[in-house]
Amino acid sequence: MLDTLEKRRLVRRMPHPDDRRKLRVAITDEGADIVDQLLPSLHARERTIINAALSKAEQRQLRTMLAKVQQAAIIHAEDQPDRSSGRVRPRPAAARGRR
Repeated sequence: MLDTLEKRRLVRRMPHPDDRRKLRVAITDEGADIVDQLLPSLHARERTIINAALSKAEQRQLRTMLAKVQQAAIIHAEDQPDRSSGRVRPRPAAARGRR
């Protein structure tokens, strides 16, 4: 995806100042113009969906919970990933019948 965005000059990759293994991705002015055009209709669609799905009280509760999740993400942004547990993959349907 980044390759395509970069070819279209919507983002650019830059070296990370502290870690040469990393890259920073920055949106270009052209990319920002597209985002500015799309965001109002996206936000209107989100409002329509949320208003149809949740009462005003539920919307307030959702905002409160999302704020808590966002705050925890900020606090733990620099944490190293926990690689102690492996990924559990579901078995294919054909294999579930056999044991």
